[in-house]
Order: sequence, then structure tokens, then C-alpha cells
Amino acid sequence: MKNKLILAILLIGTILFSCHNVKEVVTDKADPNYNYSANGYIKGYVTDVQLDGCKYMIALPDSANKRIEPDEIAPAFQKDSLLIWVKYTPEDRMSVCMAGQTVKIVDIRKR
Repeated sequence: MKNKLILAILLIGTILFSCHNVKEVVTDKADPNYNYSANGYIKGYVTDVQLDGCKYMIALPDSANKRIEPDEIAPAFQKDSLLIWVKYTPEDRMSVCMAGQTVKIVDIRKR
């Protein structure tokens, strides 16, 4: 009797928690109604630099063609010439590319 009660409680708990599976929808596409430049984002594009140990950087054409070296770029953004909005903070770390400022990406969106 005790084993059946424990089994029933475990079964009911499993059913209840497995049915409450809410998936958060995350998009990497820019919202056309949001003013990105007024909220700290900068226009840029991903560039495949093909340097030894360095693959993707971000070019900022409106900032005197400055290039930044992000800590990482998500696979969805690893496309040469992909237009983006990017928000970042400077980082003081060793550079693999040695071709731009090292940064941490705060947020990135496809334009």
C-alpha cells in the first residue's frame, strides 16, 4: 500500500511538471518599431576576417570603420556581411585577432 502511494505521488508529480513546459520565444531579428540607435546600439556588419585563430569580427562603418573583436558570436550571426545592430562593452583581455578592440557583446540583432 505504501509503495503504491509513493508511486502514485511520483507519477502525478511527473505529469504535472512535464505539462508545465513553457518555451520562451527568442528572436534575433530587429524589431522595426524599436529605436536601436537611441538605445545604445550601433550599426555594424559581421566580417569573416580569415586570420589565424580569428574568424569573425564586427565592422562599425559609422565609427570611422572601427572593428571590434567580440568575446563570441552566436552561430546565427556567423555570416560574412550580415547587417546587425550591436550593443557592447569594452573588455580588457588578450586578443586573438589583434585587429580591433576586444569587447563583450551585450546584445546583437539582425537588421
